Amino acid sequence: MVEGIPDPDRPPAIDDGTVALQDPFWLELGAPSTNSNRIPFKPAFPAYPLGHATFGAACFQMMRLYYKNSHREGIADFDVDGPDSIAFDFVSDEQDGRNRDNLRDAFDPAVPVDDQPGVVRAAWKRRFSSLWEAMWENAVSRVWLGVHWRFDAFSSRDALVSNETPRPNTTKTSSSSSTGSLPLYAVEADQSTSYKPVAEVRYTSTGSRRDRPGKDFPVGGVPLGIGIAKDIFQGGLKPTPPSRQPTGRHRCGRL
Repeated sequence: MVEGIPDPDRPPAIDDGTVALQDPFWLELGAPSTNSNRIPFKPAFPAYPLGHATFGAACFQMMRLYYKNSHREGIADFDVDGPDSIAFDFVSDEQDGRNRDNLRDAFDPAVPVDDQPGVVRAAWKRRFSSLWEAMWENAVSRVWLGVHWRFDAFSSRDALVSNETPRPNTTKTSSSSSTGSLPLYAVEADQSTSYKPVAEVRYTSTGSRRDRPGKDFPVGGVPLGIGIAKDIFQGGLKPTPPSRQPTGRHRCGRL
């Protein structure tokens, strides 16, 4: 059984110079109603951990473990906690050049989608240099979309470029004169977040939970998903014994 941090003990949001980019009126309609005449909608997902990042990381890590254990020359030569060289092309249903947005009428299953008036999605083939890169982009895409915070996916320590001249930290719950243990992170010329190259990213940060003192847990959906994949792969897809299954508040987050 793999567990993560349901709620970070320490406020993870820090002043990294992007305050001017915040939009309090952002409407996060990030789930498209493909091939319908309905408008996009807000995904019904919890914020933490990010489900998109968790499921994606588990999926990609499972594939990585499969290839790692295949012992294929030139493919299996990578660390299970680091980047690989398994490149691939990907075309999603949302960008296949056929599916549509904003159909003029309700979708008719008896008529080919190509013959139903609507806004045709552009065809886009995405090239990934590795499964490690796809794992990262799958997670951060939800942040860029505006439906999640960065820490829902991974720790800032693991993915952001540290500032070479760190200043005292300012959190949403502290004054500008207070300091903390984390440095500020670098920003680009346009004041947007500066991310590490994907090949340099390692998901190693852990944190504590109030209900589990003395034990560390992964931060964000990506390392949680990686742990889930390892747990499943090493267990040979066997179900978790009843004695190890969560109970009470640790079962699906319910009391």
